[in-house]
Amino acid sequence: VTLFGNILVLLAFASDRKLGKINFNLYIVNLAITDICVSAIGMPLYALDLYRGSWPFDQVTCALWILLDWGMTFLSIFTLVAISVDRFVNI
Repeated sequence: VTLFGNILVLLAFASDRKLGKINFNLYIVNLAITDICVSAIGMPLYALDLYRGSWPFDQVTCALWILLDWGMTFLSIFTLVAISVDRFVNI
C-alpha cells in the first residue's frame, strides 16, 4: 500500500505540471520519494531478516541497508518537520 500510494503521488505530479509550480508541493514529492525508498528497499530486507532470524547477506550490504534505511527514515521525519514549520509560519 505504501509503495503504490506514493507512486500514485509521483505520477500525479508528473502528469500535472501545475502541481510542481507550488513550492509547498515539493515537500510532498520529497516525502513520497523517501517513503518509496523505505518501503521498496528497507522494509523487504527487514522482513527477510526477521523471517530468517539472521542477516542473509554480507556486512557491506548490511551497512548499506542500515545507511539507506536510517537515512531515508530521517529524511521522511525531517520533511514532516519542515512541512509543520512551513504551515506554522504561514498561518
